[in-house]
Amino acid sequence: MDSRAEPSFQVEHIAGAINIAYSGQAPNFDSLPKGKKIIVYCS
Repeated sequence: MDSRAEPSFQVEHIAGAINIAYSGQAPNFDSLPKGKKIIVYCS
């Protein structure tokens, strides 16, 4: 899960990453796959 803003994600991201940008509010974690490890990163 890449927590950067959408424009930064579109420029480059790790293959297979999904973008859930941090906006100061709790993201919708229900959209994440169940039963898998989730790695969160930003820069």
